[in-house]
Amino acid sequence: MSAQKFQVVYLLLIIFLLFSQSTANRCVYRGPCKIDDDCKKLCTFPGDDPSYWRCLTPPPINGQCCCKHSNQGNIVLL
Repeated sequence: MSAQKFQVVYLLLIIFLLFSQSTANRCVYRGPCKIDDDCKKLCTFPGDDPSYWRCLTPPPINGQCCCKHSNQGNIVLL
């Protein structure tokens, strides 16, 4: 009985991890930037969501804008 409980918990954990990664917000990285306002110019091309951008300064990104691309959903472009 105890082994079955561990198997069920393990299976649920795997399912939650898979779904949490597939629905995460993804970015189109553009740069360079130092503050969020720098990303306004870099993230305003056709198809970009103008309400979503963020300047990511910590490593390993090092000053790149995270631009949400509205017509590509959750695709990551590097």
